[in-house]
Amino acid sequence: MVLTKVLHGMLVASLLWYMKFKKDLMSIGFTFSEYDPCVAFRERVGSQHTIRFHVDDVASSHKNKKVNDKFLK
Repeated sequence: MVLTKVLHGMLVASLLWYMKFKKDLMSIGFTFSEYDPCVAFRERVGSQHTIRFHVDDVASSHKNKKVNDKFLK
């Protein structure tokens, strides 16, 4: 086997990113799912605002477009 990148630290970097992102989402009122650590939700404008993320993709869903736009900013 030949490695083309440094293997040491890659898992640690991913874990540190996840912990920071989770802390940031929790600071603005999100609660994380008990069943999926990459799903968070909160109540906004009378409906659930859901965030789903995996690796480098983040999806924000809410029936009010302004809630999604504000989250993006």
